[in-house]
This record gives sequence, C-alpha cells and structure tokens, in this order.
Amino acid sequence: MVGCLEPKSWEARDDGWTERTRQTVELTADHSDAGSLVEVAAFRPYPNLDYRFVGCGDEGFADLDVLVYGDASRLVGRDGSSGRDPEFTLRGDVSQRLSVRLFAAALTEPSGEAGVLVLAK
Repeated sequence: MVGCLEPKSWEARDDGWTERTRQTVELTADHSDAGSLVEVAAFRPYPNLDYRFVGCGDEGFADLDVLVYGDASRLVGRDGSSGRDPEFTLRGDVSQRLSVRLFAAALTEPSGEAGVLVLAK
C-alpha cells in the first residue's frame, strides 16, 4: 500500500473530513494500455456533502492525475496540478453516481503504485 496515504488521511481527519474510500493500484506507463488509467472507486454521493479526492504515487511517478466522472462518463472534476500528489474538492450537492480514476500521466519507471483517498464533509 502506498505509504503516503496514511499521513494524508490523518491530516484530513484533523480538518474535519471523513474517509469514505481508500484504494491503491499499480499503474503502467504505456498509455495505449488500459493499465495507465484505472477506476479505483465508484459510488453515489450522499446529498449536501463536499467530496475531496487526495491521491499520491510512489517515487516512480513524475505526474499522477485523479479524474472524477459522472453520469454518461462525463468528466466532472480533476486535479489541475502536475506532480505525484494530486488533490481537489467537488463542492455542493453532487447527485450523480461518481467514478474515480487514477491516471499515470508521467512515470519515471515502467510502472508505479498509486493510491487515492475519497473524503467527505
């Protein structure tokens, strides 16, 4: 399991967030392979909560992306940063089913382990 998730989880709890999901996967650098983009969680959000998506990748990552899709595979959120610690928040009433995916945008090795926390508040 990606060791960077645990301290991020404790920081989030200190800020009042509740952990909903924690998942890790192995991602590949080959963008023609489905292993570079992997669904790590799918859920229907509770009404009137904000959701925060916090990812991290091991030292094999130069850039890891967290993408969240809604109904009809429409992109509803993603981190706008480069690096291996993506993070963003969806605010407001999100009523559609969400699919959380991790994408190996850039790896320095053929594969790497990445994880994501889905938090609610």
